[in-house]
Amino acid sequence: MSFNMPPPHPSSTGSMNNPYGYQPYNQQPGQPQYGQPAYPQQQQPQPQQQAGYQPYAAYPPPPSAPQQPLSPSINATAPYGYSQPSYAQQPQQPQQQNQQLKQQDEPDQTSFDTQHSDLIHDAQLDYYGKRLATSSSDKTVKIWSVEPGKEPALQSTLAGHAGPVWQVAWAHPQFGAILASCSFDGHVYIWKESNTTGQSYAPSYQSKQSQWQRIKEHHLHEGSSVNSIAWAPFEYGLALACASSDGRVSILSCNLDSQEWTSCEFQAHAAGCNTVSWAPASSSNLLLSGEDQTPQHQHNQILATGGCDNLIRLWKFDRERNAVTQEGAELTGHSDWVRDVAFNPADANVFASCSQDRTVLIWTRSGSEWTSKPLSKEPFADSLWRVSWSIAGALLAVTSGDNQITLWREDGAGSWELTGTLDN
Repeated sequence: MSFNMPPPHPSSTGSMNNPYGYQPYNQQPGQPQYGQPAYPQQQQPQPQQQAGYQPYAAYPPPPSAPQQPLSPSINATAPYGYSQPSYAQQPQQPQQQNQQLKQQDEPDQTSFDTQHSDLIHDAQLDYYGKRLATSSSDKTVKIWSVEPGKEPALQSTLAGHAGPVWQVAWAHPQFGAILASCSFDGHVYIWKESNTTGQSYAPSYQSKQSQWQRIKEHHLHEGSSVNSIAWAPFEYGLALACASSDGRVSILSCNLDSQEWTSCEFQAHAAGCNTVSWAPASSSNLLLSGEDQTPQHQHNQILATGGCDNLIRLWKFDRERNAVTQEGAELTGHSDWVRDVAFNPADANVFASCSQDRTVLIWTRSGSEWTSKPLSKEPFADSLWRVSWSIAGALLAVTSGDNQITLWREDGAGSWELTGTLDN
């Protein structure tokens, strides 16, 4: 689940180098607040075993997903709790049937106090759905145990950022218990639980306290807010993309043998970059090619960015050369800032984008061409902040500036229909 605070529109008090208009860090009660909460982020799909990695027998079996948290008292929702209509044997009146369907489509929710002293901007469940990381304008990240049937328990508070922490992101458990955070202060920190060793994933779910250490500090964007971070699919190795208000995107890559980090950067957007998303590792990317049998995905790692120039661009990252090139032409369709882009985790040929212009576009690729169609016939009532897919790619969550989260599902005819609404 995620509560992020992307940069405001140019009409607000922010500038391009300080698009959030955040003045100062120690905002006093009663002053205008900023930002909007966002929507739940779904758990990551369980990947296939890759050569060179430990078999899944080496990992604990994934537990059942807990109730999934959401807002400053974090609300939780179970988006897969939708059941098919069950009709009674005796005929029902249409009004009774409509009420029954509405009740069945309402997700279960719960909430708890996160103990943050300021706005929450992001909340992300780990791969197994048993731990939750939250980030806030109080400059901290909190790690929670959220096991089913138990009260959420605070395990650790990570401090060190000098400004609001906009986003957090869990790495795949193949690499251990690793969490990244990005902030208005221009820094990206990578944290690792100190009691997790080697390639096995053994987080201290049962412990009331856990110990974390900062294993990497990334200061390339110092002086500009880092707005978005995203880990690459685990098939690509341990790599993190960071999008900044200076318009640049940097990619941090870790050599698992030497534990050394390398980075590359590129200018993604002239007026600031708000979001970055990796395409999933498709089957075609995983094929072996050439006489040296080098995996194609080492040369064909695709990511998308959205910026304040109203554009979406696609990029190809070649990890061997540690270089990035633009993939195809820039994509137009939005008339205002692109707030978020998100690839469908089940299909590298589909992604969604949302914008300050109050529209969501669904992009699909045929050959080398990308085309878009609107999610809904009419624009949303307010500006849009985030989009997020379910793990199977069947549901899309959209968060808007009026504190609403809407859930959408594609029907058999290729149109999208509203299946639920969550009021925050």
